[in-house]
Amino acid sequence: MTPAEPSTPHVTLITLGVRDLQCALAFYQTLGWQAHPRSDDQIIFFSDAGHRFGSVRLK
Repeated sequence: MTPAEPSTPHVTLITLGVRDLQCALAFYQTLGWQAHPRSDDQIIFFSDAGHRFGSVRLK
């Protein structure tokens, strides 16, 4: 049995809290980003080349 290759750490999801989720959505759409279909009124997801970004509403 050979030892497993060490994995390279990487970030796959970044989530930012925002006060105005609709304003954040409009901002990212101006950059050409499209919201992921699983987004809702509490969190918006964006996906690009294996990376995921989310904005979540702060209370």
